[in-house]
Amino acid sequence: MSITLKDCLALPSMSFGTVIAGASGLDRIVSSVSVLEFFEHESYDLDVFTPNELVLSAFYDFKNDVKMQCEAIKDLSNTGSIALVLFYIGKILPYVDKKLIQTADKQGFPLIVLKNDSYRIKYSDIITDVMGVIVRDQVLSKDFISSTEKRLAQMPTE
Repeated sequence: MSITLKDCLALPSMSFGTVIAGASGLDRIVSSVSVLEFFEHESYDLDVFTPNELVLSAFYDFKNDVKMQCEAIKDLSNTGSIALVLFYIGKILPYVDKKLIQTADKQGFPLIVLKNDSYRIKYSDIITDVMGVIVRDQVLSKDFISSTEKRLAQMPTE
């Protein structure tokens, strides 16, 4: 068995999340969690991001640049990340622009926002919860080959 994004949404820290785009990707397998707060589209190679990764961000460095936010979604999707959890909407990121939602939907890339009253949820809460179930699953899993095939299948060809 492998842990999917849908499984992660049932975890205590992720229960505050709402999927606002890319719901078709909720069955993707999560292998790790990372944080992204800065992004320079031109400087990234495809090997910067880890495939099958759940990314957490408040888009702090480009919170007022919707074009850069959309480019980040495209690059994350094209390099094998499986979803983005946006933190601190209204506090750091002023709002989620419709263009960002459209970009995520077009990419089939799940975009999850934490409810405005959930500022008490920290990146470390989600990292701890998600990595905990991933590690437990890996220890208990007897289906390594099938799980690996599924993770490889959801990676971009590049």
